[in-house]
Amino acid sequence: MLKKIITVVATVLATGLILSGPSAYAAPKANVLAVQKQETKHQKEQVKKEEIQKKNQVKKEEKLKKAQIQQLKSIDKKLDKIEDKLSNYQDKLSDKEEELTENINELDKNQSDDVQQVELIENESGDIQQDELDDEELDEEALTDEEIEEQIKEVEDKLKEHQGYIGKFNSLQNQLNAVTKQLDVLSSKGFDRTILAERYDRIASLSQELAEVLAHIKDVQDQVKEAIKKDTTVEEIPPVTTIPPTKEWKIKFNKKLDKNTLSNLDIIVMDSEKNIIETTFSYSDKTETVTITSLQHYTAGETYTLYIGKQIAANNGLTLKNSYKMNFSIK
Repeated sequence: MLKKIITVVATVLATGLILSGPSAYAAPKANVLAVQKQETKHQKEQVKKEEIQKKNQVKKEEKLKKAQIQQLKSIDKKLDKIEDKLSNYQDKLSDKEEELTENINELDKNQSDDVQQVELIENESGDIQQDELDDEELDEEALTDEEIEEQIKEVEDKLKEHQGYIGKFNSLQNQLNAVTKQLDVLSSKGFDRTILAERYDRIASLSQELAEVLAHIKDVQDQVKEAIKKDTTVEEIPPVTTIPPTKEWKIKFNKKLDKNTLSNLDIIVMDSEKNIIETTFSYSDKTETVTITSLQHYTAGETYTLYIGKQIAANNGLTLKNSYKMNFSIK
């Protein structure tokens, strides 16, 4: 009997085991599918993430390339402006040198006994606005055309900070140095070195030209000082003080002048170190007056010398008996 019971129990247990078999393995199969599904999802997300990263990288590279191209455009325009200003000042200096040679040759000639009266009339001009300039920074944001034009304007603004030609040429050299730094930044960011090399060569050429001009202008100024020193007929006008930085000088003559005898070396202004100041002058035939204007503000506390050469002639050919020199200080 016991044996029979054991057999039945065994049979039941075996049957239960067989019936429970499929259920026992169902759960592990579901887990495997879930894991596979999760991995597939993760892979898709990873692929999508990589695609987004690639797109962002392309956009970043395009943005950087655009910024670099605009920076290069700005650099080219700056170099064009610097070259233009250098050429302009060279022309002025060439004219001055020709006038200087003529004036030195005339110093030993006899002058007319007929004296033209000279009267210095004070007159203030309007203010000239000058912006303060900050050091430029090169970033990855593309410059707009308006911003590029503003940077080009800075070349002019920086020149306005200097009155004498030597200061202006040094300013041009400093700006060339700044452009070199811009090129260095582009080079460090992987910009085409062949394209940059053209700009580096251009800067080197302009720097060499500036160095030669600086040496030349120093020689011209020495000749000017020597010419004034040799002028034994110069009459010194009493110095004047507390002159405004925007001063214009008006020189009134008692006869109508021959405009062809007016030159930049017959009417010049020098600073305390005898550097020639960049000035312009105009003549009114109606009032018989020459107006002298400095292209930049005079410097506060500085003393300048106004020199009026005796080669200025009236329409009848008569020239001044004396040249004139006057010191003036800026308040």
